[in-house]
Amino acid sequence: MKLVFVCTANVFRSVVAEGLCRKFLKEHELEKVIRVDSAGIGGSCGNQRPALILRKFLAERGIDVGEHRSKRLTEETIGTAEMIILMTRRQERKVLVTFPSAEGKTCLLRRFDPLADRPDIKVTWEPVSEMMREVYDAIYPAVLGLIEAITSELMGRRKARDWPLIFTDLASYVANAHSRH
Repeated sequence: MKLVFVCTANVFRSVVAEGLCRKFLKEHELEKVIRVDSAGIGGSCGNQRPALILRKFLAERGIDVGEHRSKRLTEETIGTAEMIILMTRRQERKVLVTFPSAEGKTCLLRRFDPLADRPDIKVTWEPVSEMMREVYDAIYPAVLGLIEAITSELMGRRKARDWPLIFTDLASYVANAHSRH
């Protein structure tokens, strides 16, 4: 199975989602079952590195995106993916208009977050460090929920208890999120 995370420029949100997903899959030896990629749909997309501050922020959390270079979403990428996972409804509409072949493959990442209070993961105009934390905190539980949904489906199981190592992380996150609010 191949997942493709998509945002506007492929230098921030989709990079965080791809990096987190790769980390979780590797930790639980699922990287050969589920492949991960990312792409962007904006005009400035192509061969850009994520900002140094983001690379450092993610490295502090055990996520290496140092080799990442942005790339544009293509028909070929869509053809090889089972799921195209987007950050906002606007991006999803743009992908479906630009690439009709993506029909039936797209979904919003926040759909997989058990605590999401809104469907979109947007970039805010806050100081960079606060914005990174906010986006990371929005993506983290959604990626865990996505992995839960996929592994449950792949294994023909419906309960998270079938994958306790992964979902201990999600349960811990949910418990901590409730105590923060």
